[in-house]
Amino acid sequence: MGCDIHVYMERRLQGRWVPVNATPHVGEIDYKKPWPWGAWTDPPNPVEELTQAALPFEERVPTKAQEWAFGRNYDAFGRLSGVRRDEVCYRQPNGYPEDLSEGVRDILWDGDDHSETHWTLEDLDKAHTEREPSDDGYGIERISELLVEMKRIAEEYNLTPADVRMVCFYDN
Repeated sequence: MGCDIHVYMERRLQGRWVPVNATPHVGEIDYKKPWPWGAWTDPPNPVEELTQAALPFEERVPTKAQEWAFGRNYDAFGRLSGVRRDEVCYRQPNGYPEDLSEGVRDILWDGDDHSETHWTLEDLDKAHTEREPSDDGYGIERISELLVEMKRIAEEYNLTPADVRMVCFYDN
């Protein structure tokens, strides 16, 4: 039986956490390459887009969080949460954050999820950078890609690394 990860991104807005949705992927997905970010998102809701169009970009908040594509990479799972590869774990699962955004809380699974974890960009970048120099597992590249995406979010919204986080859980 396989194990899958479910990833959601959040950012801090006026002292609270809100979801960040991926840009929908356009075109064919090459399943031999790492999955592109946003591949599993739905197209934007035109009514929601119209409602939010009058707001400044930084204040636009999706009403429903969408999952970010990550793919099945057990080495990366182990690094993020100790799932399937505990020997490479950066940090044991730390659960959902107490201040989880409403948009993410509304879509969480009930009972079938495990190893819930959250990482700020700041913490994940530090853990990934401080790993053993000889550590070259196949999940390194995927976590590096995750960090690039989290940094893009921080830059896009003019946030510090402490103000962007990933929330994830697993199922099998």
